[in-house]
Amino acid sequence: MTVHDTIAFVLAGSKKSSLDILTRKRAKASIPFGAIYRVIDFVLSNMMNTGISHVGVLTQYRAESLMDHIDDGQAWDLHGRRRGIKILPPYQRQFGSDWYRGTADAIYQNLNFIKDHDPDYVLIASGDHIYNTDYSALLRWHYDKNADISIVTKKFPHVEPRSFGMVKIDDDFRVVDYDEKPTHVRFQDISLGIYVFDTEVLVPLLEADAKEKSTHDIGRDIIAQVVNQKRVFAYPFTEPWFYLGDIRAYWNCNMELLKEKPDINLRTWGVETNLVEGNVANLPSTRFRGAGQASNCIIANGCVIEGKVVNSILFPEVKIGPQVLVENSILMNKTQVERGTRLNEIIADKEVVFGKNIEVGHGLNVPNEHFPHYYNTGITVFAKGVYVGEGLKIGKNVLVFSDLLSSDGHVPSGSTHGGTL
Repeated sequence: MTVHDTIAFVLAGSKKSSLDILTRKRAKASIPFGAIYRVIDFVLSNMMNTGISHVGVLTQYRAESLMDHIDDGQAWDLHGRRRGIKILPPYQRQFGSDWYRGTADAIYQNLNFIKDHDPDYVLIASGDHIYNTDYSALLRWHYDKNADISIVTKKFPHVEPRSFGMVKIDDDFRVVDYDEKPTHVRFQDISLGIYVFDTEVLVPLLEADAKEKSTHDIGRDIIAQVVNQKRVFAYPFTEPWFYLGDIRAYWNCNMELLKEKPDINLRTWGVETNLVEGNVANLPSTRFRGAGQASNCIIANGCVIEGKVVNSILFPEVKIGPQVLVENSILMNKTQVERGTRLNEIIADKEVVFGKNIEVGHGLNVPNEHFPHYYNTGITVFAKGVYVGEGLKIGKNVLVFSDLLSSDGHVPSGSTHGGTL
Protein backbone atom coordinates (compact mmCIF):
# COMPACT_ATOMS: atom_id res chain seq x y z
CA MET A 1 0.00 0.00 0.00
CA THR A 2 1.08 3.63 -0.56
CA VAL A 3 -0.31 7.02 0.32
CA HIS A 4 -1.49 7.21 -3.29
CA ASP A 5 -4.12 4.58 -2.39
CA THR A 6 -5.49 6.96 0.28
CA ILE A 7 -7.64 10.08 0.37
CA ALA A 8 -8.23 12.14 3.50
CA PHE A 9 -11.02 14.05 5.19
CA VAL A 10 -10.30 16.82 7.69
CA LEU A 11 -13.09 17.46 10.20
CA ALA A 12 -12.98 21.23 10.56
CA GLY A 13 -16.54 22.35 11.14
CA SER A 14 -16.91 22.56 14.90
CA LYS A 15 -17.16 25.33 17.44
CA LYS A 16 -16.57 24.85 21.16
CA SER A 17 -18.34 26.59 24.01
CA SER A 18 -15.20 26.70 26.14
CA LEU A 19 -13.49 28.67 23.33
CA ASP A 20 -16.55 30.56 22.18
CA ILE A 21 -15.12 34.05 22.48
CA LEU A 22 -12.53 32.97 19.87
CA THR A 23 -14.90 30.82 17.79
CA ARG A 24 -17.92 33.10 17.70
CA LYS A 25 -16.90 34.27 14.22
CA ARG A 26 -14.76 31.34 13.05
CA ALA A 27 -14.52 27.55 13.18
CA LYS A 28 -12.24 26.16 15.89
CA ALA A 29 -9.80 24.86 13.29
CA SER A 30 -9.45 28.41 11.99
CA ILE A 31 -8.27 29.96 15.29
CA PRO A 32 -5.00 31.87 14.81
CA PHE A 33 -1.97 30.28 16.47
CA GLY A 34 1.71 30.97 17.05
CA ALA A 35 1.99 34.42 15.42
CA ILE A 36 1.33 33.49 11.76
CA TYR A 37 -0.47 30.14 11.73
CA ARG A 38 -3.96 28.76 12.17
CA VAL A 39 -4.73 25.54 14.02
CA ILE A 40 -5.70 23.66 10.84
CA ASP A 41 -2.19 24.24 9.45
CA PHE A 42 -0.90 21.33 11.53
CA VAL A 43 -3.11 18.63 10.05
CA LEU A 44 -2.74 20.04 6.54
CA SER A 45 1.05 20.12 6.91
CA ASN A 46 0.96 16.52 8.14
CA MET A 47 -0.99 15.62 4.99
CA MET A 48 1.53 17.48 2.84
CA ASN A 49 4.57 15.93 4.52
CA THR A 50 3.03 12.46 4.20
CA GLY A 51 2.34 12.93 0.48
CA ILE A 52 -1.44 12.53 0.59
CA SER A 53 -2.65 14.18 -2.59
CA HIS A 54 -6.43 14.54 -2.20
CA VAL A 55 -7.97 16.15 0.88
CA GLY A 56 -11.57 17.12 1.60
CA VAL A 57 -12.18 19.67 4.36
CA LEU A 58 -15.58 19.20 6.02
CA THR A 59 -16.92 22.43 7.45
CA GLN A 60 -20.22 24.17 8.06
CA TYR A 61 -19.87 26.58 10.98
CA ARG A 62 -18.50 30.06 10.18
CA ALA A 63 -16.48 28.69 7.28
CA GLU A 64 -15.57 32.01 5.64
CA SER A 65 -12.20 32.58 7.30
CA LEU A 66 -11.29 28.91 6.87
CA MET A 67 -12.07 29.06 3.16
CA ASP A 68 -10.04 32.25 2.76
CA HIS A 69 -7.11 30.68 4.58
CA ILE A 70 -7.08 27.40 2.65
CA ASP A 71 -7.72 29.13 -0.69
CA ASP A 72 -6.49 26.79 -3.46
CA GLY A 73 -4.29 24.69 -1.16
CA GLN A 74 -1.05 25.83 -2.73
CA ALA A 75 0.51 26.61 0.65
CA TRP A 76 0.45 22.87 1.43
CA ASP A 77 1.28 21.69 -2.09
CA LEU A 78 -2.30 20.54 -2.56
CA HIS A 79 -2.81 22.26 -5.89
CA GLY A 80 -2.20 20.81 -9.32
CA ARG A 81 -3.34 18.27 -11.91
CA ARG A 82 -2.92 15.30 -9.58
CA ARG A 83 -3.30 17.02 -6.23
CA GLY A 84 -6.09 18.98 -4.68
CA ILE A 85 -7.94 20.19 -1.61
CA LYS A 86 -11.66 20.79 -1.60
CA ILE A 87 -13.89 22.55 0.92
CA LEU A 88 -16.95 20.36 1.49
CA PRO A 89 -19.86 22.26 3.08
CA PRO A 90 -23.21 20.55 3.69
CA TYR A 91 -24.74 19.18 0.52
CA GLN A 92 -26.71 21.79 -1.42
CA ARG A 93 -29.92 20.46 -2.90
CA GLN A 94 -32.22 22.16 -5.39
CA PHE A 95 -34.62 23.18 -2.62
CA GLY A 96 -32.26 23.74 0.30
CA SER A 97 -29.53 21.98 2.19
CA ASP A 98 -28.97 19.62 5.10
CA TRP A 99 -26.65 20.58 7.93
CA TYR A 100 -24.19 17.89 8.89
CA ARG A 101 -25.84 15.94 11.68
CA GLY A 102 -22.55 14.52 12.94
CA THR A 103 -19.09 13.46 11.81
CA ALA A 104 -20.34 10.26 10.18
CA ASP A 105 -23.10 12.16 8.37
CA ALA A 106 -20.54 14.68 7.12
CA ILE A 107 -18.59 11.88 5.44
CA TYR A 108 -21.80 10.24 4.21
CA GLN A 109 -22.96 13.46 2.51
CA ASN A 110 -19.67 13.44 0.61
CA LEU A 111 -19.54 9.84 -0.57
CA ASN A 112 -19.11 11.22 -4.10
CA PHE A 113 -15.72 12.58 -3.04
CA ILE A 114 -14.72 9.02 -2.12
CA LYS A 115 -16.21 7.45 -5.23
CA ASP A 116 -14.64 10.03 -7.54
CA HIS A 117 -11.13 9.11 -6.32
CA ASP A 118 -11.82 5.40 -5.69
CA PRO A 119 -9.21 4.96 -2.91
CA ASP A 120 -8.44 1.75 -1.06
CA TYR A 121 -8.24 3.63 2.24
CA VAL A 122 -9.84 6.71 3.80
CA LEU A 123 -7.97 8.71 6.44
CA ILE A 124 -10.13 10.89 8.70
CA ALA A 125 -8.52 13.44 11.01
CA SER A 126 -9.72 16.24 13.28
CA GLY A 127 -8.58 19.65 12.14
CA ASP A 128 -8.24 21.25 15.56
CA HIS A 129 -5.41 19.34 17.27
CA ILE A 130 -1.73 20.26 17.46
CA TYR A 131 0.67 17.43 16.62
CA ASN A 132 3.24 16.25 14.10
CA THR A 133 3.17 12.90 12.34
CA ASP A 134 3.83 11.10 9.09
CA TYR A 135 0.58 9.26 8.39
CA SER A 136 2.53 6.72 6.33
CA ALA A 137 3.44 4.87 9.54
CA LEU A 138 -0.25 4.70 10.50
CA LEU A 139 -1.17 3.42 7.04
CA ARG A 140 1.56 0.75 7.19
CA TRP A 141 0.30 -0.31 10.62
CA HIS A 142 -3.23 -0.57 9.27
CA TYR A 143 -2.04 -2.70 6.37
CA ASP A 144 0.24 -4.95 8.44
CA LYS A 145 -2.52 -5.62 10.97
CA ASN A 146 -4.95 -6.45 8.17
CA ALA A 147 -7.27 -4.01 9.91
CA ASP A 148 -10.68 -2.88 8.76
CA ILE A 149 -10.45 0.23 10.97
CA SER A 150 -7.47 1.76 12.77
CA ILE A 151 -7.73 4.35 15.54
CA VAL A 152 -4.84 6.55 16.67
CA THR A 153 -4.71 6.40 20.46
CA LYS A 154 -2.69 7.85 23.30
CA LYS A 155 -2.38 6.76 26.90
CA PHE A 156 -3.52 9.39 29.38
CA PRO A 157 -3.64 8.50 33.08
CA HIS A 158 -5.60 11.68 33.86
CA VAL A 159 -8.12 12.94 31.34
CA GLU A 160 -11.53 14.60 31.21
CA PRO A 161 -13.78 11.67 30.19
CA ARG A 162 -16.47 13.73 28.45
CA SER A 163 -13.96 15.07 25.94
CA PHE A 164 -12.74 11.88 24.27
CA GLY A 165 -13.59 8.44 23.04
CA MET A 166 -11.97 5.86 25.33
CA VAL A 167 -10.52 2.62 24.06
CA LYS A 168 -9.83 -0.78 25.62
CA ILE A 169 -6.97 -2.57 23.86
CA ASP A 170 -5.71 -6.16 24.11
CA ASP A 171 -2.07 -7.31 23.94
CA ASP A 172 -2.15 -7.32 20.13
CA PHE A 173 -3.48 -3.73 20.02
CA ARG A 174 -6.88 -4.92 18.93
CA VAL A 175 -9.72 -2.72 20.18
CA VAL A 176 -12.09 -4.82 22.29
CA ASP A 177 -14.24 -1.98 23.66
CA TYR A 178 -14.91 1.63 22.73
CA ASP A 179 -16.81 4.25 24.73
CA GLU A 180 -17.42 7.67 23.18
CA LYS A 181 -17.16 10.53 25.69
CA PRO A 182 -18.29 8.57 28.76
CA THR A 183 -19.29 10.23 32.03
CA HIS A 184 -16.47 8.48 33.91
CA VAL A 185 -13.09 7.04 33.02
CA ARG A 186 -13.20 3.38 32.02
CA PHE A 187 -9.94 3.00 30.08
CA GLN A 188 -6.64 4.88 29.98
CA ASP A 189 -6.26 5.00 26.20
CA ILE A 190 -8.12 7.76 24.38
CA SER A 191 -8.92 8.20 20.71
CA LEU A 192 -7.17 11.19 19.13
CA GLY A 193 -9.84 11.57 16.46
CA ILE A 194 -7.65 10.13 13.70
CA TYR A 195 -8.91 7.05 11.85
CA VAL A 196 -8.09 4.89 8.85
CA PHE A 197 -10.86 2.85 7.21
CA ASP A 198 -10.79 0.36 4.39
CA THR A 199 -13.06 2.04 1.87
CA GLU A 200 -15.03 -1.15 1.29
CA VAL A 201 -15.73 -1.24 5.05
CA LEU A 202 -16.46 2.46 5.54
CA VAL A 203 -19.01 3.05 2.79
CA PRO A 204 -21.54 0.37 3.86
CA LEU A 205 -21.22 1.46 7.50
CA LEU A 206 -22.00 5.06 6.57
CA GLU A 207 -24.93 4.04 4.39
CA ALA A 208 -26.38 1.91 7.19
CA ASP A 209 -25.92 4.66 9.80
CA ALA A 210 -27.64 7.20 7.54
CA LYS A 211 -30.84 5.15 7.80
CA GLU A 212 -30.71 4.97 11.59
CA LYS A 213 -31.91 7.40 14.24
CA SER A 214 -28.53 8.12 15.81
CA THR A 215 -26.14 10.96 16.55
CA HIS A 216 -24.30 10.00 13.35
CA ASP A 217 -20.95 10.17 15.13
CA ILE A 218 -17.96 8.19 13.83
CA GLY A 219 -16.91 7.07 17.27
CA ARG A 220 -20.25 6.45 18.96
CA ASP A 221 -22.34 5.21 16.05
CA ILE A 222 -19.80 3.58 13.74
CA ILE A 223 -16.74 2.30 15.62
CA ALA A 224 -18.41 1.48 18.95
CA GLN A 225 -21.01 -0.60 17.13
CA VAL A 226 -18.57 -2.77 15.19
CA VAL A 227 -15.63 -3.48 17.54
CA ASN A 228 -16.86 -7.06 17.90
CA GLN A 229 -17.63 -7.49 14.20
CA LYS A 230 -14.72 -5.83 12.40
CA ARG A 231 -10.96 -5.90 12.82
CA VAL A 232 -10.47 -2.65 14.73
CA PHE A 233 -6.92 -1.85 15.88
CA ALA A 234 -5.33 0.91 17.93
CA TYR A 235 -2.23 2.69 16.67
CA PRO A 236 -0.36 4.02 19.74
CA PHE A 237 0.86 7.58 19.33
CA THR A 238 3.73 8.49 21.65
CA GLU A 239 4.77 11.92 20.32
CA PRO A 240 3.55 15.29 21.69
CA TRP A 241 -0.11 15.96 21.02
CA PHE A 242 -2.18 18.91 22.22
CA TYR A 243 -5.94 19.23 22.49
CA LEU A 244 -7.26 22.79 22.51
CA GLY A 245 -10.14 22.06 24.84
CA ASP A 246 -10.40 25.46 26.53
CA ILE A 247 -8.76 28.87 26.84
CA ARG A 248 -6.05 27.68 29.21
CA ALA A 249 -5.10 24.83 26.85
CA TYR A 250 -4.94 27.28 23.93
CA TRP A 251 -2.80 29.70 25.95
CA ASN A 252 -0.50 26.92 27.21
CA CYS A 253 -0.07 25.58 23.69
CA ASN A 254 1.06 29.00 22.43
CA MET A 255 3.32 29.52 25.45
CA GLU A 256 4.92 26.13 24.72
CA LEU A 257 6.48 27.76 21.65
CA LEU A 258 8.45 30.11 23.91
CA LYS A 259 10.26 27.38 25.82
CA GLU A 260 13.95 26.74 25.22
CA LYS A 261 13.15 23.20 24.08
CA PRO A 262 9.48 23.26 23.08
CA ASP A 263 7.45 20.11 22.46
CA ILE A 264 5.96 21.99 19.51
CA ASN A 265 8.78 22.72 17.08
CA LEU A 266 7.34 24.57 14.12
CA ARG A 267 10.56 24.48 12.15
CA THR A 268 11.44 20.79 12.45
CA TRP A 269 7.78 19.82 12.12
CA GLY A 270 7.61 21.48 8.70
CA VAL A 271 4.42 23.43 9.43
CA GLU A 272 3.28 25.57 6.50
CA THR A 273 0.67 28.29 6.36
CA ASN A 274 -0.92 30.66 3.85
CA LEU A 275 1.23 33.79 3.97
CA VAL A 276 -0.60 35.34 1.02
CA GLU A 277 -3.71 35.77 3.17
CA GLY A 278 -3.67 39.24 4.66
CA ASN A 279 -0.54 40.05 2.64
CA VAL A 280 1.58 38.72 5.53
CA ALA A 281 4.39 37.66 3.19
CA ASN A 282 4.95 41.25 2.06
CA LEU A 283 4.91 42.99 5.44
CA PRO A 284 8.09 44.78 6.55
CA SER A 285 10.20 43.50 9.41
CA THR A 286 9.12 44.48 12.91
CA ARG A 287 10.48 47.86 14.00
CA PHE A 288 11.62 48.82 17.49
CA ARG A 289 11.45 52.51 18.29
CA GLY A 290 12.73 54.54 21.24
CA ALA A 291 12.83 52.33 24.34
CA GLY A 292 11.08 49.46 22.54
CA GLN A 293 12.29 46.00 23.55
CA ALA A 294 11.17 42.37 23.65
CA SER A 295 12.43 39.28 25.45
CA ASN A 296 11.44 35.63 25.01
CA CYS A 297 8.81 36.46 22.42
CA ILE A 298 7.62 35.38 19.01
CA ILE A 299 6.87 38.45 16.92
CA ALA A 300 5.50 38.41 13.39
CA ASN A 301 6.37 40.92 10.69
CA GLY A 302 4.76 44.31 10.47
CA CYS A 303 4.75 45.10 14.19
CA VAL A 304 5.89 48.41 15.74
CA ILE A 305 7.17 48.21 19.32
CA GLU A 306 7.90 51.28 21.45
CA GLY A 307 7.27 49.68 24.85
CA LYS A 308 8.33 46.43 26.52
CA VAL A 309 7.05 42.95 25.58
CA VAL A 310 7.94 39.88 27.67
CA ASN A 311 7.10 36.19 27.17
CA SER A 312 4.40 36.95 24.62
CA ILE A 313 3.29 36.23 21.05
CA LEU A 314 2.50 39.07 18.66
CA PHE A 315 0.74 38.44 15.36
CA PRO A 316 1.27 40.66 12.28
CA GLU A 317 0.87 44.45 12.48
CA VAL A 318 0.51 44.72 16.25
CA LYS A 319 1.39 48.18 17.55
CA ILE A 320 2.83 48.58 21.05
CA GLY A 321 2.98 52.20 22.23
CA PRO A 322 5.54 53.87 24.51
CA GLN A 323 5.66 53.04 28.24
CA VAL A 324 3.57 49.92 27.59
CA LEU A 325 4.26 46.60 29.35
CA VAL A 326 2.88 43.40 27.79
CA GLU A 327 3.58 40.15 29.67
CA ASN A 328 2.53 36.53 29.13
CA SER A 329 0.02 37.47 26.46
CA ILE A 330 -1.20 36.69 22.94
CA LEU A 331 -2.06 39.67 20.74
CA MET A 332 -3.54 38.87 17.34
CA ASN A 333 -3.35 40.79 14.06
CA LYS A 334 -3.58 44.60 14.13
CA THR A 335 -4.11 44.87 17.87
CA GLN A 336 -3.07 48.31 19.18
CA VAL A 337 -1.87 49.12 22.69
CA GLU A 338 -1.54 52.81 23.51
CA ARG A 339 0.80 54.66 25.87
CA GLY A 340 1.12 53.55 29.49
CA THR A 341 -1.07 50.43 29.28
CA ARG A 342 -0.09 47.24 31.14
CA LEU A 343 -1.37 43.83 30.00
CA ASN A 344 -0.72 40.53 31.79
CA GLU A 345 -2.05 37.09 30.80
CA ILE A 346 -4.49 38.23 28.16
CA ILE A 347 -5.62 37.00 24.77
CA ALA A 348 -6.70 39.72 22.37
CA ASP A 349 -8.37 38.63 19.14
CA LYS A 350 -7.74 40.59 15.95
CA GLU A 351 -8.06 44.39 15.76
CA VAL A 352 -8.53 45.02 19.48
CA VAL A 353 -7.65 48.57 20.54
CA PHE A 354 -6.45 49.33 24.08
CA GLY A 355 -6.50 53.02 25.00
CA LYS A 356 -4.02 54.79 27.26
CA ASN A 357 -3.14 53.83 30.85
CA ILE A 358 -5.22 50.66 31.01
CA GLU A 359 -4.35 47.86 33.42
CA VAL A 360 -5.50 44.32 32.58
CA GLY A 361 -4.91 40.99 34.28
CA HIS A 362 -4.13 42.04 37.84
CA GLY A 363 -6.02 41.45 41.07
CA LEU A 364 -7.61 38.36 42.59
CA ASN A 365 -8.00 35.19 40.51
CA VAL A 366 -11.80 34.97 40.70
CA PRO A 367 -13.36 32.40 38.29
CA ASN A 368 -15.68 33.80 35.65
CA GLU A 369 -19.16 34.32 37.02
CA HIS A 370 -20.92 32.50 34.18
CA PHE A 371 -18.36 29.86 33.25
CA PRO A 372 -16.17 29.05 36.26
CA HIS A 373 -15.26 25.62 34.88
CA TYR A 374 -13.71 27.05 31.68
CA TYR A 375 -12.40 30.45 32.76
CA ASN A 376 -10.67 30.08 36.10
CA THR A 377 -6.92 30.30 35.53
CA GLY A 378 -6.47 34.06 35.31
CA ILE A 379 -6.60 34.67 31.54
CA THR A 380 -8.70 37.60 30.34
CA VAL A 381 -9.97 37.42 26.74
CA PHE A 382 -11.06 40.18 24.35
CA ALA A 383 -13.22 39.44 21.31
CA LYS A 384 -12.34 40.59 17.80
CA GLY A 385 -12.56 44.33 17.17
CA VAL A 386 -13.24 45.40 20.77
CA TYR A 387 -12.28 48.91 21.89
CA VAL A 388 -11.11 49.33 25.49
CA GLY A 389 -11.33 52.86 26.85
CA GLU A 390 -8.62 54.90 28.52
CA GLY A 391 -7.77 54.40 32.19
CA LEU A 392 -9.77 51.20 32.81
CA LYS A 393 -8.67 48.56 35.32
CA ILE A 394 -9.72 45.04 34.31
CA GLY A 395 -9.19 41.94 36.44
CA LYS A 396 -8.60 38.26 35.73
CA ASN A 397 -10.91 35.75 33.99
CA VAL A 398 -12.87 38.56 32.36
CA LEU A 399 -14.60 37.98 29.01
CA VAL A 400 -15.00 41.13 26.93
CA PHE A 401 -17.38 40.74 23.97
CA SER A 402 -18.05 44.41 23.19
CA ASP A 403 -16.53 47.85 23.66
CA LEU A 404 -15.60 49.00 27.14
CA LEU A 405 -15.77 52.75 27.69
CA SER A 406 -13.73 54.76 30.14
CA SER A 407 -16.95 55.50 32.07
CA ASP A 408 -17.42 51.78 32.77
CA GLY A 409 -14.92 52.12 35.61
CA HIS A 410 -13.33 49.10 37.26
CA VAL A 411 -14.12 45.75 35.63
CA PRO A 412 -13.76 43.13 38.39
CA SER A 413 -12.21 39.71 38.05
CA GLY A 414 -14.61 37.01 36.89
CA SER A 415 -17.04 39.34 35.11
CA THR A 416 -18.42 39.17 31.55
CA HIS A 417 -18.98 42.29 29.47
CA GLY A 418 -21.31 42.58 26.51
CA GLY A 419 -22.30 38.98 25.82
CA THR A 420 -22.73 35.43 27.03
CA LEU A 421 -21.45 32.14 25.68
